[in-house]
Amino acid sequence: MGVMGKIYNLVVYIRASPNCINEFKELFGKLIPLGNRIRWNSWFCMLYVIFKMEVLNALRNYTKAYICKGMINKRDKLTPSNIALCRTIKQFFSIFKSATLFLKG
Repeated sequence: MGVMGKIYNLVVYIRASPNCINEFKELFGKLIPLGNRIRWNSWFCMLYVIFKMEVLNALRNYTKAYICKGMINKRDKLTPSNIALCRTIKQFFSIFKSATLFLKG
């Protein structure tokens, strides 16, 4: 599983039940948008929100707590190298987003 798969799994888990949603909202205040196949820039939007420092910290804390409870798979834990790779992917997606917005309008 790649790093984007890990992030996708975490966001899906956060959105899996009202309890999970409410707990994450208490940590951060809002949800992370979920990337999908249909909306062109949805993966960029997901990464853009995650890399706001308070969201990244909330995601780390949430993941850590739920791995300890055995509710999130340990393989979905984000390592520092995963986070660095995601920053690079986000930069690539930002160029793609600009291009799609330019061609759209």
